[in-house]
Amino acid sequence: MRGETRGSPGLVVEGEVRLLNARLSGPFVLDGARLINPGRIAMHASGLTADGMYCRDGFQAQGEIRLSGARITGPVDFFSARLTDTPNLSLGCWYLNARELIML
Repeated sequence: MRGETRGSPGLVVEGEVRLLNARLSGPFVLDGARLINPGRIAMHASGLTADGMYCRDGFQAQGEIRLSGARITGPVDFFSARLTDTPNLSLGCWYLNARELIML
């Protein structure tokens, strides 16, 4: 899955994205994507294995993102992303193993 950037509409998901224990041979890229599941889980990727995770350039999640136990050999990058799920937890990364976590 790859969302388009540069102002054009990207991937839009209404409901939950489930990637439990998924193994990717490259990076997981969601740049510019919108995940919409307010008050619930927007993306459940616990146990995900990937070479990097990129949720940048206008990425939005309305709902919780779960990355518990994920193993990411590259960065987990939320540069210029918006995570909202008031009053619940927006990002859960218990036992996340990643080279770096970027949230600017």
